Amino acid sequence: MRMQRLFVSTPRILGRESDTRKDPAKIVISLSDPEAHLGRDKLKVYRPLYTVQYMIAPKSHLIMSYCCEAAANDTGTLAPMIDKTQRIVGGKLRTVMADAAYCTILDLQDCQLRQIELLAPVQSNSFTESKTKKRVERQIDRNQFAWDETERSYHCPAGHRLDYKGQERKQRHGGRSIIQHRYRCSPSHCQGCELAARCVSNPSSGRTIKRLEGQELIDGQRETMNDEQVKERYQLRGQTVERGFADAKGNRGFNRFHRRGLRRARAEMGLLVLAQNIQILDRLERDDVKPEQSNT
Repeated sequence: MRMQRLFVSTPRILGRESDTRKDPAKIVISLSDPEAHLGRDKLKVYRPLYTVQYMIAPKSHLIMSYCCEAAANDTGTLAPMIDKTQRIVGGKLRTVMADAAYCTILDLQDCQLRQIELLAPVQSNSFTESKTKKRVERQIDRNQFAWDETERSYHCPAGHRLDYKGQERKQRHGGRSIIQHRYRCSPSHCQGCELAARCVSNPSSGRTIKRLEGQELIDGQRETMNDEQVKERYQLRGQTVERGFADAKGNRGFNRFHRRGLRRARAEMGLLVLAQNIQILDRLERDDVKPEQSNT
């Protein structure tokens, strides 16, 4: 898409610290597709974005459904994709495999409501892991605080109980929200604790831990995904949906949309999915006629 260089100073830019503020002369945005979402792609390029999802059958590799939205990420798309797929196939899905982007508390709640097993790792991508490692080096991670279901509170690594300090509502995609609770360790405990240097930046204020309502779903999902049998089952995902996207980009040369507007982007995706499914059906038919010559 044609890029236009704008020399502007926005409140967001001016509100940043001077050492992190981008030079206004280097800011490049596109005005060529007003319906697209502006954001950074996987190559860290700031540009108009549409996000695409596939729902692929694990054995046949047929694309059962797809969606194309004006967004920079996949947040909030799992439940609509499940509902769309079930309408298309006229049946109920039993298991859905997805990546970590689809494994939020709301996603897990949506799958529970639909009685669907969700196999997806909890914050397992490389970017999150590197952030976690850096955070652990700087501060004792919240996962080392033990949750007491009976007391409905946390205990720090030194054994001190954290007091409940209130809650707030956090907004999520699509107008949905989730409650976040706050727990704080008494400053009197933190000031005299030998772990304070690695636990809290300001011992006089005490360490605060935040817990989302439904956190037990995430904790349970993390245990589920650590099971060896589940890990073996989950390996099938990389052979299905990732293969579909790799085919679109590597074999079809589909690295960008060729028309502007969400309606045209969806139409282009539909044509691509149709072409991919026709090739898959042809392969399945040939394998069925001459199974001894099949490479699959």
